[in-house]
Amino acid sequence: MNKKHVKKIIIVLVIILLIAVFKVFNLGEYFSLAYIKESQEKFDLLYAEH
Repeated sequence: MNKKHVKKIIIVLVIILLIAVFKVFNLGEYFSLAYIKESQEKFDLLYAEH
């Protein structure tokens, strides 16, 4: 194998690893609109209290 193939394989493996971590830890919920709205409401309440 030459260096180009090794680099491509490493890039593909890193992408697969990132996707696996994203799925295993259920990180998709943090990018949903409902989560963002809920976080905004919590922040607004916290801001209003202080």
